[in-house]
Formats: sequence, structure tokens, C-alpha cells
Amino acid sequence: MVSDHFGPAQTSVEKGFSAVEFLATSKDLDEVTGEYFEGKTHAQANAQAYDREAREKLRQITKNSIANYL
Repeated sequence: MVSDHFGPAQTSVEKGFSAVEFLATSKDLDEVTGEYFEGKTHAQANAQAYDREAREKLRQITKNSIANYL
């Protein structure tokens, strides 16, 4: 079902797990928060992630979408 919507996985489960484990347990990242990573590498997120108006629009869409469930 997921692959039908998003396409094939970009990496293996093992590589994905390794990245999550590294990000969760690395002492080098103890003070890092709110950053974007591609695997184990610090990276830039999509430009919209840095666009204040786009973030606010997404926040409003999300709040409106879940309002009936809260």
C-alpha cells in the first residue's frame, strides 16, 4: 500500500534503522535539535520548510483537517 502511493523505498530497512539508531544515540548530536538529516548526514530540507508562510498554511490545513477528531 505504501509503495503504491510513494513508490519504492529509497533505502533498505537496515540502512534506515542504522540512520535512526545513529541519530538517536550519537553523543556528537546531543545538543542538536530541529535539524534535518538525510540518512546520517546533516542536510537542507525542502525550501518550503524554511518558508514561514508555507509552514503557517500547512499548520492551518492540518488543524482544520483534524479538528473534528479532537
